[in-house]
Amino acid sequence: MSINFKKLSPYLICCLLAWQSAGFADDMIHIFPIQDYSQRISDWVAVNDNTTHFISPEQQALRYANFKSHFFGDNSPWSQIYVGPILNPASGETIQQVETDVLAMFTNTSSTTSENIQYAENFHAYDLLGGPQNWANNIGNNMNLAQFASLAYNSANNLIATNNILGRMLPTQDPSFQSYTLGGQGYPFDNLQVSAIWAGTPLYLLGTTRDGKWDLILTDSFFTWVPDNSVARIAADQINNWTNASNFIAITQTQTKVSNSNNQYLFDAYVGSVFPAGPGNNQLLIPVRNDDGSAQVIAANITSNSSVTMPLPATPKNMAMLMSTLKGRPYGWGNMYYYNDCSAELKSLFTPFGVWLPRNSSMQPSQGKVVNLTSNDMNHRIAYLLNNGHALATLINIPGHIMLYTGGYKWMWSFQAMTYQNVWGLRPPASNSMTVYRDVIGGAVFLPLLRQYPEDPNAQSLADKSTFILSYLDQMPSAAKITQPDLKAMAMFPADDS
Repeated sequence: MSINFKKLSPYLICCLLAWQSAGFADDMIHIFPIQDYSQRISDWVAVNDNTTHFISPEQQALRYANFKSHFFGDNSPWSQIYVGPILNPASGETIQQVETDVLAMFTNTSSTTSENIQYAENFHAYDLLGGPQNWANNIGNNMNLAQFASLAYNSANNLIATNNILGRMLPTQDPSFQSYTLGGQGYPFDNLQVSAIWAGTPLYLLGTTRDGKWDLILTDSFFTWVPDNSVARIAADQINNWTNASNFIAITQTQTKVSNSNNQYLFDAYVGSVFPAGPGNNQLLIPVRNDDGSAQVIAANITSNSSVTMPLPATPKNMAMLMSTLKGRPYGWGNMYYYNDCSAELKSLFTPFGVWLPRNSSMQPSQGKVVNLTSNDMNHRIAYLLNNGHALATLINIPGHIMLYTGGYKWMWSFQAMTYQNVWGLRPPASNSMTVYRDVIGGAVFLPLLRQYPEDPNAQSLADKSTFILSYLDQMPSAAKITQPDLKAMAMFPADDS
């Protein structure tokens, strides 16, 4: 095709030149042949072993008490002990400052660098030539940042999710992509997507947009914007259904149908969802939103064999059962489409066992005994993991990513470490700035920590990243020092390394 540049506007010429220079973009996505590595759970987990405990019953009891504390107790959004320091931090940025920073991150100006330009779904840059105009300004006005200048705890702001929600960094359903010509950017990496919040999750209201459509809410480990009609105010007598419940039910089959007493469909429940037990078999207590925005708790029905009473014994058989409903599901950046990314996968996987994990991959290792191998080379890291890793109880944290060690196996003349993880893919070393492609895996898989992958010898091993931290969930962490919450991390926590 020949192009007569004399007949084109200067702006369009720039676009075409950029398009031509990015002709390699199609080659940036390589599908990694994950089928080269067995995806049969029985090859990596003892699927019939229901007697060995990868977390002892004694440790599980401690973990479950900690889980309930984060779910509805002193460390939850329903507690002034947890909420107070977030509303009025003793040091660092306030919620108002953080939300101002978030808005600035997504505001394109003439000085915005090409790597940071935010694009709409139609490939046009927001607020720049040819793109949607006044986009960030309109969102900022609607946020009413002044409302966050002075915040005080009020139990009347206790909320609960009445449906599954996709939390957003700004109060809008509009996506915000960086250029697809950048490695690991463009679809499906909507940078405004934060995380899913499952129905029945306790929350706290921080503020509401001027138009009343969006609420800034606090969860047990982050805050985010959600549609107002997806949450309800919950009074003390309704909270008693949680605090006084003798048993809690964890969902073990993804997309379990939840219906009311008339068998009318309400929503899907996902692995990671937790509810108080209902009065009958296969029943849950769930919140529904009344016309006045308050919560009402009702009994709901689910299918049999789709849930367990918590905590589920931490045996290989039970872990394999949970993996069977999660493995192979597509990767979901920030839970996009209610699929999991790396940290959401592990949070979902360990919830039925009563093990609480934060939503952020960099924070999850804090929940176990930590061994930092960052200063060691790749060979030592893998050797240490093979010799000292606790199968099904050891998390492996690298920059922007986290995975689960499932054990070692012998391959030809050497031993290798196997992991279970939800991962977007592999990529060349970050230092190789000219090579930006991705070997896309895009799902929950078993993947060994090889020093080099024969499918792509140029791909960097996940064991060769700038940091490498192990966390043993079968051991409680050391007593944590009381520190001021990092509000910026809670609002802008990184999703997976894309």
